[in-house]
Order: sequence, then structure tokens, then C-alpha cells
Amino acid sequence: MGLIANQGLAESLTAKLRAAESAQSRGQTVASNTLGAFVNEVNAQSGKGIAPAAAAVLLRDAQYVLASWEG
Repeated sequence: MGLIANQGLAESLTAKLRAAESAQSRGQTVASNTLGAFVNEVNAQSGKGIAPAAAAVLLRDAQYVLASWEG
């Protein structure tokens, strides 16, 4: 859909999400840090490599997941 500017950025974001999911499934506390890195990258790329509307959705969803992990 063209909301993320290039494949490299999409792959970087996907890798962070997979790493966070993997860490969470192993019960590691670094999962939140890894998801935080995803949030930081989305914030940094919003309006540049990621369309602002898409960034808003990604950030909202990441915050929801973080909140559910923190209980």
C-alpha cells in the first residue's frame, strides 16, 4: 500500500516485532525493551519512511501490547 517507504524499513520493523514476540514467549523481560525499540523506530520514521496515519496505528497497537504484557 506504500505506507512504509521501503522494504529495508519494513524488514527492520518486522525483525523487532519478531524478536519481542520471541522474548515474550520465553518470559524474558527484554521483550518490552525490544518492543520499545520498535516504538522508537516508528516515531523516528513517522512522516519520513512511514506515513503518519500508518505510524499512528503501529504506535497504538504497540502501546496496547506493552500494556497487556505489563498486566
